[in-house]
Amino acid sequence: MTICYDKIHLIGIGGYGMSAIAKILIAWGHKVSGSDLKQSALTKGLEEEGAKIYFQHEAKNLQDVDAVIYSTAIGDDNVELIEAKKRKLPIYHRADVLAQFLNSGKGIAIAGAHGKTTTTSMVSLIMTKANMDPTAFIGGELEHFNGNARVGGSSYIVAEACESDRSFLQYKPYAAVLTNVEADHLDHYDGNFDRLISSYQEFIGNINKTGYLVVNGDDPIIKKLDFTGRKVITFGMGEQNQISAANCSFYKGTASFDLFIKGTPRGRIKLNVPGRHNVLNALAAIALSYQLGVSVEEMADTLKSFKGVKRRFEVLYKAEGKIIVDDYAHHPTEIKSTLIAAKNYNVPVIAIFQPQRYTRTSFLFKEFSEAFDDADKVYLLPIYSAGEKSIEKITSKNLAQAIKQRDTTEVMYVETHKQCIDLIQKDIQKNCIIITMGAGDVWKISHKLSKKKEI
Repeated sequence: MTICYDKIHLIGIGGYGMSAIAKILIAWGHKVSGSDLKQSALTKGLEEEGAKIYFQHEAKNLQDVDAVIYSTAIGDDNVELIEAKKRKLPIYHRADVLAQFLNSGKGIAIAGAHGKTTTTSMVSLIMTKANMDPTAFIGGELEHFNGNARVGGSSYIVAEACESDRSFLQYKPYAAVLTNVEADHLDHYDGNFDRLISSYQEFIGNINKTGYLVVNGDDPIIKKLDFTGRKVITFGMGEQNQISAANCSFYKGTASFDLFIKGTPRGRIKLNVPGRHNVLNALAAIALSYQLGVSVEEMADTLKSFKGVKRRFEVLYKAEGKIIVDDYAHHPTEIKSTLIAAKNYNVPVIAIFQPQRYTRTSFLFKEFSEAFDDADKVYLLPIYSAGEKSIEKITSKNLAQAIKQRDTTEVMYVETHKQCIDLIQKDIQKNCIIITMGAGDVWKISHKLSKKKEI
């Protein structure tokens, strides 16, 4: 599709969703500018491609702009947003723009509580290798695409459909994937899980009736949804699914399984990413790609070459029995899956977790307290607020106490990154895996550790 404005400014351009849109707009010939509060690899890449980026929010940044795009993280009090309204410039939320892209082409939307980024990456890579030339918007950095977006020449648009703020209800895709449904982002749903489920049901209703929907047939919530009038393909571990896996094997960062399509064995699939959760992600990608006509052989070759996504069990260091990993896991289910994958290295697991958002920690406090049983030791950092106000008694100190009461793993609360790094230096074992988890800035710890000579 073509955006009808020449000079477009993105407020919060450094975020994954916004930077992906910026990259596509640049490729399509638009003059792109943007603002953010800090530099990153993503902003550096955009600057190299021609974007003008300001690392502060100021009204003067909009002097030569035709339209403005802003992200969910940008509040109504943002000076650039205020200036855009004052000048009566066309203003679009990030989801508005992504909806235009998806709805104007042959859109493929990947939705669900967990696995969206990896599944989107797998689907996009499979389609690319199969010469389907998709445009892709990814919520993480993929080495195969040298970033978080791919500019394609076909009508296929692949993107994540995020339920966090209900913006995915603007999408009317040709096809969609539903990886799983679980309680999260309840602050946008008045704390009511049923409202979140209803949003997924509404999302299903928006899928083009000539297209299809790929769903996790093992998920208990998905099983209760109404798919009337939609072509549905199921995937999962259970034999009742149209696309299923059996004889799964996991070893030191890899996974493999026997693939079955409609009950017929179709060969062994090998992955260079770990865990049962990635087997499910691969099954989802296979189910969708198979409907697009991609051969099993092509899919198997592509999935074997898939290197994973940045911050999804990203191995930063591996030597002399020590492994340092960074992961985006910020929900109890994701934490459990990540730690189970880490256990397959057969060495002690040291987890460093930074909860993100007071609301998420509050709604899922019990689940968080039960998520670390597969860790040998846990360091808990203060909650990363993401701009939220604190909630009484919802603290990492109290979460540490709740974990201690389970008497399954050693846990320690630490105030700062430096304190955490210093303590790890003192008790690090010769053979171990250290894994940072969270959606905040906890990744800085694993990156610092991986560069220390004594590690």
